[in-house]
Amino acid sequence: MLDIIGLNKKTYQVETQIIQLNIFEKSEYATNEVRFKINNLNVEDMFHEERIPYLLDIFRQNLWLGSKQDLYVTFLASASDLGQRLPLDPNDTEGVVVNLGSSSNFSTILYDLEKEISPLQKMNKCPKDFKRTSVERYFRANGFNLDWCSFKLVELTILNHNHTTNVQDKKSKTNYAEENVWELVESLQYILVSLDDINS
Repeated sequence: MLDIIGLNKKTYQVETQIIQLNIFEKSEYATNEVRFKINNLNVEDMFHEERIPYLLDIFRQNLWLGSKQDLYVTFLASASDLGQRLPLDPNDTEGVVVNLGSSSNFSTILYDLEKEISPLQKMNKCPKDFKRTSVERYFRANGFNLDWCSFKLVELTILNHNHTTNVQDKKSKTNYAEENVWELVESLQYILVSLDDINS
């Protein structure tokens, strides 16, 4: 049960609402994961109506057709919470890091996209408005501005019912640009998870 309490700051009237949540264990865990950062949104924006379904549909209908049955969000966090600097202008978005997982093998389209954006890894600073990818239209049409320097395909293995860990980074090792320092932080989180499982 989730107990929500709301306060009207003008009238100081308090209202409560109880929501019942039904949580089901997934029958099959993700073995492959797509990781990327969205520049023009904050975490709270992702929970607007239909935002996440639109994002999932881009992959299910265009980029990763084999994931139609089980694609889901495996990780979602503010880029600033993962180490990226806050924007100087408070009106600018912080950006949000999203991982999408599925038990389906990566599609040829995703592998081709990975090759297409590989030159970006050589840049010291990732262009914030890079629009020349062959799949850009799918994201722009739905209001997503992706940081293509952060786009990664990752294979996962299941450690137990609570954790997954990275076993093979599908990209070559490169220096982390300032905009993508969250990737290093995220990798450390996976390493700590692995150590916890070894020590338990």
